Amino acid sequence: MRIFKRVRGTYRVPGKWHASGRYVSPGWVDAHVHTYTRSSAIGLDSDRFLSQGVTCVADAGTTGPGNCEDYLEHCSQNKKIQQKAYLNLAYMGGVKQYGELTDLSLEDILSFMKKGDIFAHSFAAKSPGLLDKDGNVKEAVWQARQRGVYFDLSHGKSNFSFAVAKKAVSQGFLPDAISTDLHEGSLKNVESLALTMSKMLACGLELEKVLQLVTTEPVRMLQLSGKAVEIREGARADLTIFDVQEGQIELEDSDGERLMGNKLIKPYCTILEQDIYPAW
Repeated sequence: MRIFKRVRGTYRVPGKWHASGRYVSPGWVDAHVHTYTRSSAIGLDSDRFLSQGVTCVADAGTTGPGNCEDYLEHCSQNKKIQQKAYLNLAYMGGVKQYGELTDLSLEDILSFMKKGDIFAHSFAAKSPGLLDKDGNVKEAVWQARQRGVYFDLSHGKSNFSFAVAKKAVSQGFLPDAISTDLHEGSLKNVESLALTMSKMLACGLELEKVLQLVTTEPVRMLQLSGKAVEIREGARADLTIFDVQEGQIELEDSDGERLMGNKLIKPYCTILEQDIYPAW
């Protein structure tokens, strides 16, 4: 079953939002973001994602045991967007501190991972990378996927390489989710989930696969039992209306490398329950 459709004829949601000629899909999921905005945290307000076609986000461990209750009280409750949050092993979470465990090889890291675990920053060019010296996806990566380990794109400020993505895709290795790793430090070069999706189109994925990687697949990966993954009459409204603009566009990865794409995904509006959020 297709998880999106192009609207033909007249279709209008309350107000002035006409979907005629546009695409409609279940609301997008950004499976790796940072939404803790207090103290020295790097997070962004979670509801800002609603204007980018996203109806559900997962905070990737911005807080730990020492500040998770503060996160729940101030950054999770009374939000419009659907959220899931992971707990960081560090007592105060991931607040502007980097570099732990940099001496471990990819094989070491994957050896500890079991079914349902998520490996982030899958298409980063830096160590520990998914590719061997010959540019082939490492055997340990294939073995991890075989036993049920998930691989998330999580673009970020310095963790997405066109060269790695294109080589992996050409070998049939796709991420289980396309996500942004958006936070204060990555906002400038990542910008949005839609732009990250457009980059994966330029790396060789078809539109339907890209949409699966922000709808059905992250829902499965994150075990979001209540998240809509199909368009169905009478269901709770959880939709993204978007355009796909054709024409040459220059895209940039985390390492400053450029790639010319020919399709740009542009959100038009997001509908969640009774509310409509126009795209920026």
